[in-house]
Amino acid sequence: LASSAEGKGALHLVFVQAGFETAMYLVLFLWTPTLNASAVELHGIGVPPPYGVIFALLMASLMLGSHVCQISMSSSDGGGGLSCLQPEAVASAVCACAGVACLVLALVGQTAHWAGLLSLLGFQFCVGVYYPTIGHLRGKYVPLESRAAAAHLAKTLLMLNVLVLLLNLASMPSMVFLVCALVLGVAVFALHHASPDFAHALELTEQRRRQEEEEGSGNSDSDSFSENDSQDRGLLKNKR
Repeated sequence: LASSAEGKGALHLVFVQAGFETAMYLVLFLWTPTLNASAVELHGIGVPPPYGVIFALLMASLMLGSHVCQISMSSSDGGGGLSCLQPEAVASAVCACAGVACLVLALVGQTAHWAGLLSLLGFQFCVGVYYPTIGHLRGKYVPLESRAAAAHLAKTLLMLNVLVLLLNLASMPSMVFLVCALVLGVAVFALHHASPDFAHALELTEQRRRQEEEEGSGNSDSDSFSENDSQDRGLLKNKR
């Protein structure tokens, strides 16, 4: 993967995908004990939070993020969008916002119930934005022949990260959320560091497209020339 500019950009995306999805799965495992602890602080023992309502709110936040992302990316692709709505900038902003949400959960998630709930909703909104954005970036920068290898590598790193953190720190949710915030910060740095590789990969893609267009136009010209030549020969034969 790292043998060219395209490969380096793909490798950066692998680390971003593994980092963000590690945080996503860890939050998925730990949101119920976190809200339960904060509900005990708020209401006292024996009053669990309404998990069904909270889960519905989390899913609605995820769907809202996905819908907002699709609208913004369609307007950006149509030429009327702002540069801040480009997929690269959106991915960096999503990782940064998700990192802030994890940091809030690490600091006050188990003591401030409403702050923890709002942080979880914000994180799920970021997850909804993340999936269409990372899909767009993979299609844009990961070569077709390397996509399967990139996906397997990202999933392998994801599973290792989640297993190591849950097996060692599951009893300390605040520490896990802090690690998630650090991992998402590394993802933001990786996206920033990959900007030159992304630009070079776009230049290579544009050059290949132009070459293919030139080759296609050359083949069509030769075909039309051969057809005209055969027609001229046919006319000469008829005259004879």
